Amino acid sequence: MRRLAVALALVGATTRVHAHPEPYPKRDRLELRRDRITLIIDYAIADSDEAHALWDAFDRDRSGVLDDDERARLAAYLADQAARFARLDVDGAPRVLTRVRATPRLSPARLETQLVLEAQLTTAPRRVQLADRHKDRRITVPVELVADGVTPASALPPGPYVFADHPLVIELAPFARP
Repeated sequence: MRRLAVALALVGATTRVHAHPEPYPKRDRLELRRDRITLIIDYAIADSDEAHALWDAFDRDRSGVLDDDERARLAAYLADQAARFARLDVDGAPRVLTRVRATPRLSPARLETQLVLEAQLTTAPRRVQLADRHKDRRITVPVELVADGVTPASALPPGPYVFADHPLVIELAPFARP
C-alpha cells in the first residue's frame, strides 16, 4: 500500500493540472466616440502547457524565474500577439491603431495582457468596421461595444462576435449638434 501511495505521489508531481479551457481567450471592447476610437483587447494564454512553454522560451538563463528583461520581452510578445489580427476601418479607410498601454499579468501557468489601442478622429465616424480574430481561427472573439456621443443606426447582431473573415460593421447615425 505504501508503494502505491509513493507511486501515485510521483505521478502527481510530474503531471501539470489543466484548468477548464477558457471559452474566450481573447475579448475585445470597442469604445466609439466622436473624436476617437479605443480598442481594448484582453488576451490570455490559459493553457498551462502553452503558458509554461512560452515562459520557458523567454527564461534565457533557465532559472525558472523571469528577470525584468525577460518579463519585458514576454510582455511585448503577448501584446504583439493580442494586436496581430486587429484591423480598424473608419468610413471605408483603414486607420492606424496606436498603442496606448499594455498591462501584462504573467505567471508560469497563465499569461495575460490587456492591450489598449486608439485611433484619433477628426470627424465623427459614420461607419466603423472591426476585424479581429484569435490565432486559432476556430475561436470567436466576443466584442463589447460602448458608444459615447455616437449612436448606432441599427441593432447590432447577437453577441456580437468577430472571427476569421467575419468583421463587425457598425453603422452610426449622423451626429447632430445640440
